[in-house]
Amino acid sequence: MQTAEKSKVSITVMVVFYAALALALFTYYWQLRRFGDEEIRVFQLPRHESVLNGTAGNPWQYRILSEYAVEEVIKFLERFGVSYPDAARSAFKGFRLFQNWVMFMLMAWYYRKLGLTLHAAFLGMAMMAWAMTHSYLDSDLQFNTHSDIIFYLLAALSIMSQKYSFILPITILAALNRETSALIPLMLLGVLFRPESRRALWILALSLAAYGIIYWVLRHVVYEPQELIKPRGLSPGRDLFDFNIRRRQTWELLFATLNITPVLAVMAYKRWPRELQGFFWAIIPVWFAVHAFYSIMAETRLFLVPMAIVFIPGAILGIPSAQEEES
Repeated sequence: MQTAEKSKVSITVMVVFYAALALALFTYYWQLRRFGDEEIRVFQLPRHESVLNGTAGNPWQYRILSEYAVEEVIKFLERFGVSYPDAARSAFKGFRLFQNWVMFMLMAWYYRKLGLTLHAAFLGMAMMAWAMTHSYLDSDLQFNTHSDIIFYLLAALSIMSQKYSFILPITILAALNRETSALIPLMLLGVLFRPESRRALWILALSLAAYGIIYWVLRHVVYEPQELIKPRGLSPGRDLFDFNIRRRQTWELLFATLNITPVLAVMAYKRWPRELQGFFWAIIPVWFAVHAFYSIMAETRLFLVPMAIVFIPGAILGIPSAQEEES
């Protein structure tokens, strides 16, 4: 019986591996159709070099983790005789494919932790792949955005597994990657009702402090003051908000990316585990409010974090047959 159970687990892992790889290849190919070798040469490579040179501007300059990870891959290829910039192009493509694969693998694991069946987890992964195909407006390969999704998935998995102490190192790494990781510590809010809530509260406080220190050090110690990058020349705040709200493309691409998934998720809110309800309140209100005033909302890759962490599993949990039966 034990051998049969191990065999079943091995087959499941293999199926998840290849499903994640297939979706990673599909989303990788779809993005490279829009952003090919010429765009990598003209846009991606100069932006990568500007981060390494400390001249990328605010906030791009402070999103360093993914760029330095890619740079290590470039150096690795150069040691094997691949010349620059061919090494950079290969590293960019390989890193993006790897990010996509890791993201889908973590999604499958996270959705299973939420109690979804394997079939339902695959459905969630497919929904994410669909969303990604509509999220590439004005986008280069955006390594930090995809790493942001990975860090949020790791945080959600840690909380679902009751490994709350992992939130601190995840927050530290994520803060070096992108400023939108500020909400990761707040994901612990959903477990503060448990007996170990005091420990979780301490980890939350330490993680927020670590994020704040990294945020400040990057902007005031490590790098010189950077000129603020204004999307389409618009200042953050009212100007960007008015542009987002009045622009038809905002609503077209938001619907193409998110579809009715958020509505279905909210309708099923009462069926969610307490942790997922906590993730909703920690992420969704602040995420949408901040991006409405400080980003171009039609660049809907910015909404893949709430899609993967909250909306997709929340919507699927509304289907009774999508959940594992309790033994």
